Amino acid sequence: RFSIAPQLSLNLDCQIDRVDFDRFRGTNLQGRLEVNNAQARLEDVRLGVAGGQLALNTQIDSRDAQESIVKTQASVSGLAVDSIFYIFHDFNQDWLQSKHLKGQVTADLGLHYSLSKELKLIKDKL
Repeated sequence: RFSIAPQLSLNLDCQIDRVDFDRFRGTNLQGRLEVNNAQARLEDVRLGVAGGQLALNTQIDSRDAQESIVKTQASVSGLAVDSIFYIFHDFNQDWLQSKHLKGQVTADLGLHYSLSKELKLIKDKL
C-alpha cells in the first residue's frame, strides 16, 4: 500500500548528469523534492530525454486513507516521437511502432488524477 509517512520531512535539491533505466536515457536531471505532512512535491524538474526537454511540477497528496491525489503540470519540447515509442517498448502494442514514426512533439500538459493505495488509477476521478 502506498503512503507517504506523515512524520517524514525532506527537502532535496538534486543535479544528476545521467539517468539510465532499461531503454531510458536522461541527461542533466535537476529539480527539487519536498516531502512534508504526507505530501510530496517535485518542483522545477528538468530533464533532457529523447532529443528534447521535459519540465514538470508534481504534487502528490496521500493524506486520504483511500486514495492519493496527484496534480502535474508538465511541458515537453522537441521530443523525438520514434524515440519515445522505442523507450517505452512501443507501449506494449504492435499496431503503431517506433519504426513507423518520425518527427518531434512539443506540448503543455496538465493532469489531475487519483490513485488507489495500490497505485491503480481511479478512472472516474481522471
